[in-house]
Amino acid sequence: MLRRSYELDPAHYGAYNSYHLFLTTFNLGGDNNTRKLAITVGENTIQYAKEETEDPLPWLTAASAEMNLYLLEIEPLLVAGQPIPLDVLQKYRRRIGYSIDRFFEIQGAAEDRGTWEKLSFARQYEITNRARFTKRTFAQFDAMIGRGIKRLHPTLTGEVEQMLGAFGEP
Repeated sequence: MLRRSYELDPAHYGAYNSYHLFLTTFNLGGDNNTRKLAITVGENTIQYAKEETEDPLPWLTAASAEMNLYLLEIEPLLVAGQPIPLDVLQKYRRRIGYSIDRFFEIQGAAEDRGTWEKLSFARQYEITNRARFTKRTFAQFDAMIGRGIKRLHPTLTGEVEQMLGAFGEP
């Protein structure tokens, strides 16, 4: 049923994330093969969102898919106690950031056209909170990248310390 819901609307935030959770959680029936399928589903979701130019919501789903792909990619590193490579952090910062930027661009255009106001207050509130959560999660990438640079280049302490200080890092 989750797969069918996802197939009906691959850009629906709840349908995508529910299906992803099912595919990746061992207690829910996920295994190594379904986790590979979760990568394909995430990539398909992102591609689907790239077609959207009027509705901002698919771009929040794309940002979530990018985050899920990031987590799947780094999971073996975390299990092995290895640091996350800087290029991986930068890649996903760029990709998630693009999806978030597209959401706000398309949402702004919807406000300009007057279509945003046609949504119920409850729906606007839900979307706004989801966007806020996505932005806050995304904001951690700058701090992680700063720590990665500091780890790789300890002699750059002044610039890195200044950058980390902006994010409340010691």
